[in-house]
Amino acid sequence: MATMTPPSLPTVPGRPAIDATIPDAPGAPPAWIVDLSDVSSANIAIAGGKGANLGEMLRADLPVPPGFVLTVGAYERMREAN
Repeated sequence: MATMTPPSLPTVPGRPAIDATIPDAPGAPPAWIVDLSDVSSANIAIAGGKGANLGEMLRADLPVPPGFVLTVGAYERMREAN
């Protein structure tokens, strides 16, 4: 089984570290999805610009609904498969 490892996410105090290793297999594991509260502007390569900016807004205590980001790796995998 081949693996694809995107840049690592920084750790957030009080939250478990995210394993960003994405196995190249059907049945996407949770690593394809990252909680908005776990991303920041340092994660544009993983979460994309919009996701990273929403994460920054959450960190600034602005009103952002809870949500998640499909990673760039997940998008690329879907695009290649289709």
